[in-house]
Amino acid sequence: MPSLYKATATNTEAEEEGHWVDYDRVPGVRLLIARDGNKKHQAWVDKKMLPLFRRYRDGNIPLKVRDPIALEGRARFLLLDWEGVDDEETGMPIEATLETKMRYMKELRDFSDDVEFLSRQAESYKINNEEDDSKN
Repeated sequence: MPSLYKATATNTEAEEEGHWVDYDRVPGVRLLIARDGNKKHQAWVDKKMLPLFRRYRDGNIPLKVRDPIALEGRARFLLLDWEGVDDEETGMPIEATLETKMRYMKELRDFSDDVEFLSRQAESYKINNEEDDSKN
């Protein structure tokens, strides 16, 4: 009989510190992705959103207010690092600073959506999944 623990237990360290993912859209690019809603991410979002909930009591926070906060949260707490991201003109590696991550995610909507998608893949953070990976 399957165990609930074995089926759903996650590595909380990987959820916060991230795990490396090959970014299939661009060969050679790897992303260090933390889990959406990890403790650091959630605490930051709560801190940023609380004043907005007070201001917009009906809960309808305008997208022009909410979207920049969500973007910064993804750049700070979900996309932790990258490898293989090079400048289009010079071919030189681009450092994954907060500013560059935010710029890329703002300019490249699909990339931003992919980061969010990857951060929500619960299977990637499961303890049994990591054990299987270590056997390969």
